[in-house]
Amino acid sequence: MNKLILLTTLLVVIVFNYSFTTRQNPDAIIGKWYCEELDKSTFQVTKDASGVYSALIVKSADPSFVGKTAMKNVKYIAAKNHWEGTIISIKRKKELDGVFTLQANGQLKVIGSVFLISKTFFWKKLK
Repeated sequence: MNKLILLTTLLVVIVFNYSFTTRQNPDAIIGKWYCEELDKSTFQVTKDASGVYSALIVKSADPSFVGKTAMKNVKYIAAKNHWEGTIISIKRKKELDGVFTLQANGQLKVIGSVFLISKTFFWKKLK
């Protein structure tokens, strides 16, 4: 009987928590974003006709970065409430697995990883 009560309580908590989880607008990632740590770069995120997001560097402390693709093949994963795709490290000339999560403060948490190594950046949305 105690196991049944515990299981029922756990199920109610999970359903309650899931039902009140705020879902992102998939297009909330579109726009201009700034990251101080990445050579003071500004990224323009766009979406193509098939619903895939990408970003170009439109301004940077390093002018050779301007016009380069910074992320590609990014798709919104509703079940995980974030975007996933590829981050391109211009300096290292490498592609990384990317996860992009919009934070409550409006910043975009960007995690790039290769195998077990990852790096996190926070981008600020520009108006």
